[in-house]
Amino acid sequence: MASDLTVWNGYGGVVATLFAGAVVGVVFYLFVGIQRRRQIANRSITQAAATSTHSKAQTENEKEKEKEKEVETTGASVSSTTKRAHSEQELEKIAKVVRAREATYAALKRKKERLLEAESDGSSAGSTITNPRVPPGQRAVKRWPVLDLGINPDVDLCGSWRLEVLPGHNRPSVKYSFDQLKALGVQEYAHCDLHCVTAWSVLDMHWKGVPLSAVIDAVQPSPDWRFLIQFGADGYEVNVAREQLEGKVAFIGFEYNGEPLSQEHGVIRIMIPHLYGWKGAKYLAGLEFTHEDRPGFWEQRGSHPRGLVSAEERWADAVATGTPEEAMKRVADCDGVELDLTGCQLDQVPPEVFQLTRLRRLALGNNNISVLPDDIRKLRRLEYLNVNRNPLTHLPAAIGELSQLSEFFAVDCHLESLPQEIGQLGNLGALWLDSNRLASLPTEVGQLDSLLTLTMDKNCLTSIPVSVSRLSRLRNLNMRLNKPLKELPNELCLLHNLDHLS
Repeated sequence: MASDLTVWNGYGGVVATLFAGAVVGVVFYLFVGIQRRRQIANRSITQAAATSTHSKAQTENEKEKEKEKEVETTGASVSSTTKRAHSEQELEKIAKVVRAREATYAALKRKKERLLEAESDGSSAGSTITNPRVPPGQRAVKRWPVLDLGINPDVDLCGSWRLEVLPGHNRPSVKYSFDQLKALGVQEYAHCDLHCVTAWSVLDMHWKGVPLSAVIDAVQPSPDWRFLIQFGADGYEVNVAREQLEGKVAFIGFEYNGEPLSQEHGVIRIMIPHLYGWKGAKYLAGLEFTHEDRPGFWEQRGSHPRGLVSAEERWADAVATGTPEEAMKRVADCDGVELDLTGCQLDQVPPEVFQLTRLRRLALGNNNISVLPDDIRKLRRLEYLNVNRNPLTHLPAAIGELSQLSEFFAVDCHLESLPQEIGQLGNLGALWLDSNRLASLPTEVGQLDSLLTLTMDKNCLTSIPVSVSRLSRLRNLNMRLNKPLKELPNELCLLHNLDHLS
């Protein structure tokens, strides 16, 4: 019995030892596991911190790169934020504005002719001018009308807005915030008049703004600058000659009659009271001082190059703005992209023009050109062509090879017909053929799939081809004052996108 107890006690001791060892093992295992988890957690935190630091560093580097890009865009050219392109919808709005302006001018011209006839036969005797401050051909209005391109961009004047100024001669541009602009000196302009080329005038306006002379003094443009090009945030551009600014009232206006200038009137705009209103850009975003004259939006569409109110310089008509010799100088100095030979008294297109195969814009209006040569086909990159007011009776078949052409103006020529090849202009968006001698249109016009505006006022049209009804994107169709035209094709009702038909 005693020996049994001894054996049992021996087994008990072994069991107790094994139990104790197991407990110690479990505790050790748990302890090691906890330590391991802590190490993994610490490592994760360290990696996350490193990743975060790397991300922040990368973000900072990206910000620095963006800043460097911003610095680059302030070189000797107008940045993309200042000079903008128009969308397709905006181009449609602009086409409407141009059409309305053409119609207004035609009406003003007819009114002036009637007045001249009345004066010549004495029927206007005794007439008086009720307000000597109202210029010739103008009428005073109390409410300020709204006229623009139909585009009203948001301009955060006290926030992100900047005025970019290019002094010229490849010098870097200077950008002014609104506060920095006002720091150049704010002045008040009382009894200031605004005259619109569409014949209305607003008198006795009270403005507050910064004189353009203060900006000129601050940026010190190149001494040989001859023109100031203005850029609006709505894509508008306009040129003004130096002699129309120096010694004359011209300012950047931002307050009217004691209130900030409204969105519809441009927020911040150039005011030059002795010139028609189109000579001052609304939503002002940029200024460029340059030696070369670059016609602006309306100048490219036939407006007078100067726009002097007292001389009724509304439309260029047959105004000569240059000589054949000056035209050749313009050709020689051309940057290869844009060439304006408007009003240079040319009898033919200089052959040297057709060597400028990179040309995108060509203006030949107000000359005496009777033939557009087949060499026009060499200008395959041409996007804009203006031959307004030339004695052209026909267009060459080669015109159909200008596959990039998007705007074509042939107003007030002597055109008697159009070539069938005009239907090959697949990118053409605007075709202006007013005041010609067209009796018909080729059926190939219906192939102009991109056409948005087609104007044929004051021609001799006897019919409209049914193929016009296939112009599914057409928004504006004008055929007024075509006396022989009696009926329109019923198929025109298929033009579902048509906004204006006259």
